[in-house]
Amino acid sequence: NTSKETSLKKANVLEYVSWKDGWMYCSNEKLESVATKLERYYNVNVQFKDQKIKEMTISGKLDLKSKCEDVFDVISFIAPIDFELKDGEILVFQK
Repeated sequence: NTSKETSLKKANVLEYVSWKDGWMYCSNEKLESVATKLERYYNVNVQFKDQKIKEMTISGKLDLKSKCEDVFDVISFIAPIDFELKDGEILVFQK
């Protein structure tokens, strides 16, 4: 950088390191982003029946020590979605 200035910003590192303790923190995060992280963590494939669902946002703390279905149960409690688990794939649809 040509200005040679440095700046500091406060960051909530919990969102980035909480997975090592078995938690995932979401702060106004798109459902598509949350699903991508859960796909990697649980080694499942998440499909959305409707594109609008991907844009929904959620906030909260998800317990990754639970089974994948339990995590999606929690998400369906806080967002107007439902899901179906079949052959290692999760289909997410609007209620």
